[in-house]
Amino acid sequence: MNEPFKLTLEIFGAIALKYPLTLDGLLSAAVQRMNGKTGADTIPDIPLEREDGIFHGSALYHTRRYRHSTVCRKLGLRGEEEMSPKNFKPFSGKGSGKYYGSLDLRRGPHQIRLDSYAAIETPEVWFWGRGDAERCAEMIRCYILGLGKRANGGAGQILSVRVDACEDNSWVLASGFPARPIPVDLWEKIGGRQDAPVDYCRVDIPYPTGNPVRAVFPPRTVFSV
Repeated sequence: MNEPFKLTLEIFGAIALKYPLTLDGLLSAAVQRMNGKTGADTIPDIPLEREDGIFHGSALYHTRRYRHSTVCRKLGLRGEEEMSPKNFKPFSGKGSGKYYGSLDLRRGPHQIRLDSYAAIETPEVWFWGRGDAERCAEMIRCYILGLGKRANGGAGQILSVRVDACEDNSWVLASGFPARPIPVDLWEKIGGRQDAPVDYCRVDIPYPTGNPVRAVFPPRTVFSV
């Protein structure tokens, strides 16, 4: 049944997101893990209503109870000599001495570099949507471990998923500001606030490679509501 809903995720660990995340973008990732489809091919399997090419799924929001943090990643750097093609010889039989080249573990080119990403820690986040709420929740429970960078390493771990009935905030918040990136012509068509911020944004799947269009988007201040 297609109804408006609020989908709340209980989170453990920091969330590092380089770009705004929408509910349809998250569900697209779930579809990819579910059946191997990618990009625009995932659109038919996303259980949200879609109108004028835009899904009824909001951007990610979080509670005021949060703090700034970082998500870290260790990178092992290898020396040029170690990566030389001469070290990559197949094993050619017992006693032949033709094993892979041994690693030189001395300091110098070898080092550990620590990368970090700006992140937030918050007990819960949520999306608003319109569509099959239970199916959305099931897909996230089954196929999404966490949110943001290094999710496979435990960052932004999803502990629980909850669905609640609510007013339709999938496109427009109670404040009148956009709940997600929406093309300007569509925003004017639905009578949205004229003072909503405007920039060139990607508004549909595939978000990483799609073409930006002139669109309204949620002001930064409404990401903590």
